[in-house]
Amino acid sequence: MNDNFQITLAELRIVSPGKFVLMHLAKCDLGYYNMSGNNYFKFLFLFGALKHCDHLGSAKVEYIEQITVQSFSFLKRQRFKLQKAGFDFYIHQLLCSQTTGNVILTASTGSGKTESAMLWLERQIQEYGQGRVFYLLPFTASINAMYERLSSNENGFGNEKVGMLHGKLQNYLYDYLDDVQYSSFTKKEEIGKIKNKFKTIYTPLKVITPFQLLKHLFGLKGFEQGIFEWIGGYFIFDEIHAYSPEVFAQIKVLLEFVVKHLHGKVFIMTATMPSFFKKELEDAIGIFTPIAADEKLYQSFNRHKIILKDGLLSENILLIENDLKLGKKVLVVCNTVVQAQNVFNQLSLFVDNAVLLHGAFTGEDRTIHERKLKKGENNNENPIKLLVGTQAIEVSLDIDYDVIYTEPAPIDALIQRFGRVNRKREKGICPVIVFKIANEKDKFIYNQEIVLRTIAVLNQIAGIGSGIIEEKKIQDYINIVYPSWNIKDKKIFDEMYNALKYTTENQLIPMLHSRKSEDDFYKQFDGIKVLPIKLKERFETYLSEFDFIGAERLKVQIRKNKFAQLINENDTNLFKTKYVVESNKGKLIEIDYWVLSKKYDVNLGLIYTEQEEWKAEVY
Repeated sequence: MNDNFQITLAELRIVSPGKFVLMHLAKCDLGYYNMSGNNYFKFLFLFGALKHCDHLGSAKVEYIEQITVQSFSFLKRQRFKLQKAGFDFYIHQLLCSQTTGNVILTASTGSGKTESAMLWLERQIQEYGQGRVFYLLPFTASINAMYERLSSNENGFGNEKVGMLHGKLQNYLYDYLDDVQYSSFTKKEEIGKIKNKFKTIYTPLKVITPFQLLKHLFGLKGFEQGIFEWIGGYFIFDEIHAYSPEVFAQIKVLLEFVVKHLHGKVFIMTATMPSFFKKELEDAIGIFTPIAADEKLYQSFNRHKIILKDGLLSENILLIENDLKLGKKVLVVCNTVVQAQNVFNQLSLFVDNAVLLHGAFTGEDRTIHERKLKKGENNNENPIKLLVGTQAIEVSLDIDYDVIYTEPAPIDALIQRFGRVNRKREKGICPVIVFKIANEKDKFIYNQEIVLRTIAVLNQIAGIGSGIIEEKKIQDYINIVYPSWNIKDKKIFDEMYNALKYTTENQLIPMLHSRKSEDDFYKQFDGIKVLPIKLKERFETYLSEFDFIGAERLKVQIRKNKFAQLINENDTNLFKTKYVVESNKGKLIEIDYWVLSKKYDVNLGLIYTEQEEWKAEVY
């Protein structure tokens, strides 16, 4: 333990394991064990290690993968290629490779922050030795892309050393294994094996959502196992600006916990984060090294010219149409699904190759659209000329467009959108066009006061010189729009922080998981999955074949408030039904699910304004 995790456990002599466990449980019920007790962490780690041993033994795992200094050979190959071409890693990347301990890195989008994190990680392993690695991202698309990047045998650590965990992992693996001629039963077995491997301590680096870690602080079943894996761990946070105040508060508690109690090391990177957010992170991790891209690099990343337009985006389709006719690659971002669908319907008539992306597709169709987009980005002869989307395009899509037209949004969201234009900095200065007027329903998406402050800042930039957005001033722009905590957000943050802090210090008891905390944890997920009625017959065919993952991929996730709105609007919009299937052992399995009668189109997604004229699909 001391060699690998810098943790020393005193020798434990147990005569009767049964008596020992019963005695421990009795003390737990009486409130004897909490973080202030002398033996608390000994018991926590002991039970965590025991559960890992049990699971690894059941799976007949004979060794545990490790990331060693030799694992970083891909970085050396990458640097060699750069130097051969007359370049090198950026200064901030080299500084990360020389720094031990916690780091907060500030650098532009596209300036090699992932490589910075890997160079930092290599230095930590040289200095501190083994520890599991957690690369945290907020969105499923981001995680899938980063997993593919880091698990590459040529340009990453290799697929045996990298795993991932998120709520839609089954969907990803279903598609991942699609090219292999598995039966549905064999595919299900294979997905189970991969998921179990990713969940265990076997995999040394996990690309993960914060919720996969935070659930352990809520005391969900198996939390001892999860926390044991954090000991001496390395925690890399990417896109940390993207979380709600409630989740951000939980992340602060997590950071304090791993740094103070588990000898964890933290690397945080950001391009757009308000200073008051950054102050919370600094308080959480204590001693850290700030690293920022140098001014010369920032200047070389100036690539966008802001153009503000009066009126609504939807009233200016002709402007966008003209750019498409000129052969430009055009990105259009709307704030709602309905607007994105309407704009796509109008503009897709003018191009041969267009894609629509938003959150109201089934899991199956979302994958098809993302694959089409990825294929188009790698096809110079027939590229995607038009991409229309919602916030879904803001993160981790490796795309490069000539111009963007976007509805108004907060400045941090807009900067992420702008990052999809002239991404490789090979096109000089490209226009980023923002419309000043928001649609009526946008107030349910974004705080309109923040949007107005954003427009005011963009107006200042547009009025200065040529309107070029200076990358080195982005932090200043962010601080103008977000000068301090919003009173409502700060209240949400403080309440969650204090509640979870109390839970971790007083109610996180080894061998006892909390049903109340589990309920509190799952309450924060704002989504209900529904099945478009058009897909009902196909859904039940999957269920009859015990292909439950394939069936689940036909559902669409909608927000709870949208769910309530649909029910109140018309009691025939949604109805609950069940399907009964007989298992191989003759047991009847009842599967409840919600059916949505709104129209669904594979190219457009859910169309909330139209009812489905439903008839059975023919296959």
